[in-house]
Amino acid sequence: MFFLRLQESVTSSRIWRERMSDRVDPITEEKESEVKAQDLQEDAAEKEETQEVLKTDALAEIPADEIPDEDFLAEPAEDEIVKEEELLKAEPEAETETETAAESPAEAVSGEAPEESATEEGSSGLMKKLAAFSNMSLRKKIAVGCGAAACVLAVVYIGIAQTYKTKFIEGTSINGIDAGKKTVSEVEDEIEKTVENYSLKLSFRDNRTETIDGDAFDYQYVSDGGVQKLLDEQNIYTWIGGALFGSEKSYTVDEDTQFNEQKLVEGLSNLPEMKTENQVAPTDAYLLLDETTKRYNIVPETEGNVLNVEAVQAYAKSAVSGSVETVDLAQAADTYAAPAIRANDEGLNSQQAALNAFLSTSITYTLPEGTQVLDANVLDGWISVDDNGYRYVDEEHIAECVDQYVADLASAVDVEKETSTFASTNRGMVEVDNNEYVIKINQDAEKEKLLEEVLGNTVTQREPVYSRKDETQDPTFGGTYVEIDIDNQTVYYYEDGQCLVETPCVTGTGSVPRRSTPTGVFHIYDKQRSRTLYGDIQPDGSYGYASFVNYWMRFCGGCGLHDATWRDSFGGDIYWDSGSHGCVNLPYEAAAQMYEIVEEGTPCIVF
Repeated sequence: MFFLRLQESVTSSRIWRERMSDRVDPITEEKESEVKAQDLQEDAAEKEETQEVLKTDALAEIPADEIPDEDFLAEPAEDEIVKEEELLKAEPEAETETETAAESPAEAVSGEAPEESATEEGSSGLMKKLAAFSNMSLRKKIAVGCGAAACVLAVVYIGIAQTYKTKFIEGTSINGIDAGKKTVSEVEDEIEKTVENYSLKLSFRDNRTETIDGDAFDYQYVSDGGVQKLLDEQNIYTWIGGALFGSEKSYTVDEDTQFNEQKLVEGLSNLPEMKTENQVAPTDAYLLLDETTKRYNIVPETEGNVLNVEAVQAYAKSAVSGSVETVDLAQAADTYAAPAIRANDEGLNSQQAALNAFLSTSITYTLPEGTQVLDANVLDGWISVDDNGYRYVDEEHIAECVDQYVADLASAVDVEKETSTFASTNRGMVEVDNNEYVIKINQDAEKEKLLEEVLGNTVTQREPVYSRKDETQDPTFGGTYVEIDIDNQTVYYYEDGQCLVETPCVTGTGSVPRRSTPTGVFHIYDKQRSRTLYGDIQPDGSYGYASFVNYWMRFCGGCGLHDATWRDSFGGDIYWDSGSHGCVNLPYEAAAQMYEIVEEGTPCIVF
């Protein structure tokens, strides 16, 4: 088409010129010059027309957005145009002379041209064109030749590019598949082949794996038009890069697939790992007492292999939907039932620390018969355990355990004797009834002290808190005591073996047994100033007596030592018929002296 249009344009121009030059018309010298000048202008116009035709035909084959620059068919330089004009000036003169010589006089007069056939006219026009080309300069010939060659190459390049409207350029890769010179359907066939080999591999705990073939759940490729879109967006005029220079372009399109979810779920349920009979439940971490060290250690949790069915199905569906071939269920979150308490649990570790601190408590009691140790062997039994097996230290429960422990300790340690040997002041060694303990633990005080030590995780060695303690059965009761000699009606107070007080007294009425002073080993239980002592209540509601005393020192029941300001004398046989109701009456001065120096708890021996 391009060459036909070019040929028609040149031929039309030349025929017109030949007809104009063949006319018989009396022309003067001046007229001929005008004609030559006109020919030069026509040649220039013809040249311009030729170039426009070249551009129009070449560009007609190129899409609007890829039209080459104007420099593709650029105009010749200005100096070349000048040279061409000079050559064209000479050409009409030579042609005119030749044509004039060939004309007959008759033709010149009539002005009519002889009739010639179409063949002769075409041949004559072609010869003229060849003659004109032969008269061109070398540079002009090269320019014209290059222009023609460029047009040919452009047409060829464009023609080849058109072939890539239905196939991919060499060097194109789609999803790892060589798509060069392949159509959309061919590429999609290749993708489908890879999909046909799909299988899902599942990894479980204990290094177990299972594989389900895609055919089992109707897995197949479904085109989403992605490959066609890549072809539509392909720039076909870049074909030369892949074809000749090996340039590569890689693309990735979605490999849309479809599958039967129900069949996938059925395939999963048939796996041995999904069977309940093959699963072992997880266990929580817990504390266990080491019987050798008496310390609690953490026993780690066990993971088990109970699967979360819904989570497994979700992971499998997601993998198949994304064409993922492997799923590591052993590492995936929430696929297995998990222990509620792990070895690194903060609460469990705090519990371990608290229990072991409690069991570190050690109280070694020094006793008359040896030692007794309260440590983890006993304390572990004091630890509380709830319904879930959780172990903890409950202070209220510990207090109850301490109470029972001290009671048991006192039962084993406390000593009560029927008689005690006493070294009296005037009667030598005497046997005295002993209706009190020789050794007695003060349980209230010991409970309070022991509870504080246990809850404080104390390690110590000590004696129990005693209310009385006479390990050696010293006849002098350690050298500090109150001695009441009924036969001699005398009271003595010894301190560290020294007699500080010796005074006569009046004891209970000897002739009236119910009013006699009780005998035995006692202690000064309490002291009080300015107290009124009352006798038994009489039938009329009055007291048998009411006696005010300044100094009161109780040693047994309602009996005690006190001043008796209503008496004028003490000692002798007064007590036998005019004695007290059981108390020991003292002169005021003696009672005041003893009250100041005798302490509560001091042994009091009455015989």
